[in-house]
Amino acid sequence: GKDAIRRRRTAVPCLVFPDGRVLRDSRDILDAALPGRLEPALWASLDTELAPAARLVAYHHLLREYGSFSGLVERCGHPVERLVYWALGERLIVPRMRATMGIDEERCEAATRVVRA
Repeated sequence: GKDAIRRRRTAVPCLVFPDGRVLRDSRDILDAALPGRLEPALWASLDTELAPAARLVAYHHLLREYGSFSGLVERCGHPVERLVYWALGERLIVPRMRATMGIDEERCEAATRVVRA
């Protein structure tokens, strides 16, 4: 339905070609940008090291300040996600998300080093 289409349009990452084709998977995007040029060992490294580190850094910054996550949920969240967020409130949800994902300053610094390497 409409919500699924909206979520797909806001998916990150995505690559939109001039002919309208859209790639939403990181692997598909890299393969389109560098066809046949990434070795299996590099794919494995991207999956196990770079991607998790990049997500940790992104979520650390996204969930750092009060109010920073609410705009994302309000604009891109599924109606059920928006309802839960509204009902429970950011002050309860964000700390639990950070704890569940293991996000803290020390891990973010380590992940940042991985991303920059």
